[in-house]
Amino acid sequence: MAVDDIQAVQDNAILKRLAMQVELVLDVERLLPTFVLRRLSAQKEQIRPKPQKWWHVFTDVINRNSIIKDTAQLKETEKGTTSHLLEVIEVLNENVKNLKSEMKQLAAENQATGKLLRALADQNSIYLDDLDSCD
Repeated sequence: MAVDDIQAVQDNAILKRLAMQVELVLDVERLLPTFVLRRLSAQKEQIRPKPQKWWHVFTDVINRNSIIKDTAQLKETEKGTTSHLLEVIEVLNENVKNLKSEMKQLAAENQATGKLLRALADQNSIYLDDLDSCD
């Protein structure tokens, strides 16, 4: 037998064993009375919080101290963050100003191109009604 054949036989045997286990469980469930099945099968499961131990009081106190330290560090980083945000806002405002001036320049160039196009159309006796309505 080849090695591949052995692997296929093993896989088939595993599947057959699982099928037999399922059949056994189903047969046992069919034979058991319903009151036993109700008692054995869980319809609901209740989840409860973990009970607190007496020594958790000390860990709460220690954690509160670390919380106070963390908030102090957060306040310090917020100051740095605020100044960083102000710098970013200033840069963005400068970019917006530059973009506005570029848009004005492009609008002026567009108008000049439109005038040049109209002059060329007039010179060549071309009627440009569609371009006039776009202005």
